[in-house]
Amino acid sequence: MEDSQQDLRVPLCVMDGKQTLVDILRGEGVEYVFGIPGATEIQFMDALESAPEIRYMLGLQEVVCVGMAEGYARASGQPGFLNLHTATGLAAATPMLYNAQLGHVPLVVTVGQNDTRLLQRDPHLTGDIVGTGKIYAKWSTELVHAQDLPVVMRRAFKMATQPPEGPVVVSIPQDVLQQPLDPAPDTYRSSGCGEASRPRADREAVGQAVDMLLGARDPLLLVESGVARSDAVEEVVRLAELVGARVYQGWMSDVNFPVSHPQYLGDLDPTESAAGPVLAETDVLVGIGCSLFSHGFVAGESRLPAGLRLIHLDDDPWEMNKNLPTDCCLLGDIKATLTELNEALASLQSAEARSAVSDRIQAVSTQKREATAAWERLLDSSPETSPVSIPVLMRGLRDAAEHHTVLVD
Repeated sequence: MEDSQQDLRVPLCVMDGKQTLVDILRGEGVEYVFGIPGATEIQFMDALESAPEIRYMLGLQEVVCVGMAEGYARASGQPGFLNLHTATGLAAATPMLYNAQLGHVPLVVTVGQNDTRLLQRDPHLTGDIVGTGKIYAKWSTELVHAQDLPVVMRRAFKMATQPPEGPVVVSIPQDVLQQPLDPAPDTYRSSGCGEASRPRADREAVGQAVDMLLGARDPLLLVESGVARSDAVEEVVRLAELVGARVYQGWMSDVNFPVSHPQYLGDLDPTESAAGPVLAETDVLVGIGCSLFSHGFVAGESRLPAGLRLIHLDDDPWEMNKNLPTDCCLLGDIKATLTELNEALASLQSAEARSAVSDRIQAVSTQKREATAAWERLLDSSPETSPVSIPVLMRGLRDAAEHHTVLVD
């Protein structure tokens, strides 16, 4: 009788850690796992057998795996999911995790840790996964109990996709994946923050930016990777056209403005001496999705021309007022804030202001046509050399490319 009562107390369905982890990936809509499995990933790989809809994308080196995950995240708008092989795999992946951190690319990185019962004996290939992860991750942690998997993984996906986006590292010991969860968790629900996790800029700050731009004599937009990351290229183009601004792209960033647009004038590093004449003509500089006045080389202290005022729009509070005092800080989602800013500008512009904008657009368009023509004449007069010169090569690629050609550098 006693034995039969004991049997009745055994749960009919007990989930273990590895099954729970796969259910979490389903709940988060994960399509691909990028990685290189080893002995510390056996339990996870076993559980993936029950989820054929989640494809494992095998790489031959961890840098390649992170690159695939980062490319997927950039192209899809969804966080990339990585599964790395203990401390050695994480160490090998760090060059691209550094890239993801600087590029604000959302990645959820799980690292297979050895069994916790062995950790005090320094088992092969293991190490301080949490400490290594902290260097380039927004958050780095290690699980101890399978019961914490839903909470920790929900938090990992939330933090990876919460502005400023970036990589998150979760170390998962193998015995945690084998532990039962009793009682079994309810159906997993993702963090589901969506638009609520994307803060809007302060309305007073938006109003201040509108006033500055309406009164600007010669505004300049400096765009960097935050524009493309926020899918805000259209909104930046509209802002440029509303205020008649010259547009430059910051040094070493993605393409964040149509290069064929008549108001786009190329790259500009505002810390270089060559930027002096450009900034001297400007009375309002608007930095969008960029790290303003970050030096690449020693060039002396940055000094703004007298009368130049700064507006800075970004979703990362670290960037605000970081290097130089800023007159107007717009901290919030770049796309949403630009939409609000554009609507306010369009509704408040007078006929006189629109006429001035039209004149500025005409002037900058002429400047671009003349610069382009001068460059073409220089190329036409350049002798053919071997190896081919970079400008000649670039013109050849331009002439050969069609509208939807994708060039990868």
